[in-house]
Amino acid sequence: MMRNAVGLGKWSLAALAAIVVAGCGGSGSKGGGTIVTPTGRTVPVITLGAEASVQPVFLSGAQRSFEIGSQVAVIDFVEFTNESGAVVPSPDRVNFTPMFVNLSGYTINSRSFSVAFAANESSQRFTEFPLQIASIREVTDIDGNTILRYDQRTSAPNPFDINLRVFPGRYSSIQVRLDDLVVSYDDIAGIQFDEDRFTEINYNPKLSPPRMTSFLSDYVAFDISGLTAAQRPTLSTSEDADRVLFSGDRIALSNGVGADSLLEVLDTDGTTFTGTLNPASTIQGTSTLPTYTLEAEDPSFSTIVSLLGVWRDSSRVITTTDTITAVSFPNSAESDTPQTDGDRQQFLIYQTNGGVITSMWQGEVTFGDPDNGGGDTTKGTFLIYPISTLDDAIPTGEVRGTVSNLVYVNGTVRRGDWDIIGTVPANFPLPRLGGFGVFRR
Repeated sequence: MMRNAVGLGKWSLAALAAIVVAGCGGSGSKGGGTIVTPTGRTVPVITLGAEASVQPVFLSGAQRSFEIGSQVAVIDFVEFTNESGAVVPSPDRVNFTPMFVNLSGYTINSRSFSVAFAANESSQRFTEFPLQIASIREVTDIDGNTILRYDQRTSAPNPFDINLRVFPGRYSSIQVRLDDLVVSYDDIAGIQFDEDRFTEINYNPKLSPPRMTSFLSDYVAFDISGLTAAQRPTLSTSEDADRVLFSGDRIALSNGVGADSLLEVLDTDGTTFTGTLNPASTIQGTSTLPTYTLEAEDPSFSTIVSLLGVWRDSSRVITTTDTITAVSFPNSAESDTPQTDGDRQQFLIYQTNGGVITSMWQGEVTFGDPDNGGGDTTKGTFLIYPISTLDDAIPTGEVRGTVSNLVYVNGTVRRGDWDIIGTVPANFPLPRLGGFGVFRR
C-alpha cells in the first residue's frame, strides 16, 4: 500500500530485552472553514534527558537455523569516531557483553551505550566505524555449541564511512550486516574480510557518496483514539489507528499495546513494516520504557528501519501549554556541521480538549526562505495534511503556511511562529497562526 508519509515502513524480533504552540480564542472566517484566532503564540515544553543512547544492531545470515560448521564472529567492542578523532563510547562507558554473530544463520544482536554532551552541543555526528572482530568460533552441534577456531582480534582493513547523528535525550540506531561472504576463516588463508561485500550490503546507495546511515529509533506516540473514525488513518487490516508515532525520521501507525497489537512503520517508498507495541516492564524493581519490535519475514538488510526500539507517550515528553500544540521533529540527515540541522523536519499541529486530541494535521516544515534562495534562516514554509491521509496513496486537503521569528540555540532552531497562508478546507479546525517548538533538549 502506498502512503504519503513524511517517513515510515515490515521486520521482526522475538524478544526485546531491557537494553509545542498556539493559543485559542474567538472565531471568525477567512478562506474557508471556521477560523479560531489564537490569543497568543505559545510553545510546548519539551522534556528530554541530557545524554543520547546509541544502539548498534548486528544482523547476520539469510537462514534462521544454526548449522554444524557455521562460523560465528565474536564481537566484544564497538566504537565510532568523528572528524576530530573523538571516539564513542568513551573508555569508561564500555561494558559490552560479547555478541555471537552467526555468519551463515539469521541472528540479531544489539548493545547500547550512552553519549554525553557539552553544554553548547545540540547534536554530535560520527563519520567512521572501525569494525573489529574478537575471534571466530564454529558451531559443533544442533544445539548451537561452538568451539574456538581463531583467537586473534582482527580489524577491517579500513574504517567504514558512516553518518551517525546523535541528539541529547534521543535514541539512535545503526544496523550492521555481516555474513559468511564478508567474514570467513580457514586454516590455510586465515581470516578473510571482503570490504566490497560489506559496503554493498551496508552502505545506503541513495547518498552521495554512499555510506552507512543511522536513524532515530525512539518514537513519540500520540493517542488519537479520541478522534472520530473519519479523522483517523487506517492500518492494512482496515482497523482504525489509535496512535500515530513520530521519530523525525519515520512515522508509524498502531492499534493496541501488547502481543495482539499492530504497529505499521511506513517508508517513503510506500513499503510497510509491521510489528507490535510492547508495554513497559519492570526489571529488578526498575520500570523500563515501553518498546516495539518489527517483524522480519525475510531477514534481508534494511538501512532505514530499526528492528527494535523504544516509544514514549507524548504526554511524557511534550507538555502542552494551550489547546493548540505545534511541534517539529529533527531527523538524522547529514547537515553541514554536527551542530546544525538539515533544512527539513516533520511538522505536527494538533488540538486538545481536556487532554484528549480532537484534531491533528501533519506534514513537513522547511527552514530557510525559498523566495530568497533559502538564505533567510529566520523564515521558512510548511505543508500539512489531515492525519487521516497517512494511509492514502495521494493525500488531499493540503494546507500551506510560513514559519518566522525562528529562535536559534547553539546553531539549531528551537522555536518560532507559524502562519497559515491562502485558503483552507471548509473543515479545517485549527487557527491561522500560532507558535511551535522543536523536539529537542
